[in-house]
Amino acid sequence: MTKFNVFNSFPGRQKTSLDYTNKFVPAFKKIPPFTKNDKGEILNDTRFYKIVENGKINIYEKIQSYMNEVNIYTILERYLNTGDSTLLNQNTQGSYIDVSELPSDFHEMSKLVASSSSIDIDKLIKDYFDKKMAENKATSAANDKATSAANDKATSAAND
Repeated sequence: MTKFNVFNSFPGRQKTSLDYTNKFVPAFKKIPPFTKNDKGEILNDTRFYKIVENGKINIYEKIQSYMNEVNIYTILERYLNTGDSTLLNQNTQGSYIDVSELPSDFHEMSKLVASSSSIDIDKLIKDYFDKKMAENKATSAANDKATSAANDKATSAAND
């Protein structure tokens, strides 16, 4: 029914459309490695999970099945009936990140990965730990100086 043309403003690209009229999407199931069915027939003879299509589901009905669980009025009603504060306090925090500089397509992502692979990670790690060791030595030396000064004071006070 409703079609949205993805590439309508990009000349030179192949025109494709996303069709939102079909509510049915394929459903898949995972078959564990070396699985047999009830008749003893081998369903998966590899050491990897096998993904097979096992029908179609109505995606609209699937989404609507969660309607009562996420409806704020239903959640508040359950809270008022039970007094269970965990219904309201899920300790979830939103994440706000700047994605303006993320790659917008596969080509940009490939360039980013290629440029990051030229970075010498070992040198960065070594420099980081060398810096931390220098900071720890400086802190340790300052603590040793303070401790020896305190010991000298205590020794001179004991001698008096």
